[in-house]
Amino acid sequence: KDDLMDAVSQMYGASEVVRNSKHLVEAGFDGDLDELKSWIDKGFHIESSDGRKYTALSEAACQGQMEVIKYLIENGANPNAVSDTGRSPLWRASFNGHGEAVAYLLEAGSDPDLPDTVSMEVALDVAKDQATRDLLTAWPRGRTEQLIEARKKAMIAALEQRIKTSAEREAYAKQQLRLEVVSKAEAG
Repeated sequence: KDDLMDAVSQMYGASEVVRNSKHLVEAGFDGDLDELKSWIDKGFHIESSDGRKYTALSEAACQGQMEVIKYLIENGANPNAVSDTGRSPLWRASFNGHGEAVAYLLEAGSDPDLPDTVSMEVALDVAKDQATRDLLTAWPRGRTEQLIEARKKAMIAALEQRIKTSAEREAYAKQQLRLEVVSKAEAG
C-alpha cells in the first residue's frame, strides 16, 4: 500500500524524502535522549523505523522510557504509528505494564482500540496489570478522536510557524499536495 501511494505521489511531483535511522530507533529503546536528539539534528526523520516498522516512540513505549516518549510526542511523533504486526506504542506499553506511558500516550491521542494484526488484540486485551486494564477500560473513546484532531491542528500550526524561506514554503506545499493526493487515492 505504501509503495503504491509513494508511486502516486511521485507521479504528481509530491513525493516526500524521508531519511531513516535505525540508530535513532535504538536510542528510543535505550532511553538515550541525547543520542536520539543528535540523529534528529542530523536530519533523520522522527518517524524513522527499524526492519519491523517499529518507530523510536514505539521502542521507547515498549521500555517505558518516559523522557524519550514525552520528547517525541512534543516534537510530532505519531502516537498511532504501527509496526508490521499492527502494534502501536500504546499496545506495547500496555503489554509491558508501563502504566505511566499508557496514560501519557492516551492523552496524546493514541487509539486504544487499534488491534494488532496477528492476534487481533487491543491494548486492553494484552495489559500486563489490573491498573493498566482499569485505565484503558475507563478511557472515554470519544476523547481519542478529539485529541487526534486537536493534535493534527497543533502540528500544522507549529509547522507553518517554522517556515521561514521560500524553499521551506515550497517543500511544505509539496507535502500538503502529497497528503491530498494520497488521501484521494485511498478514497478511490
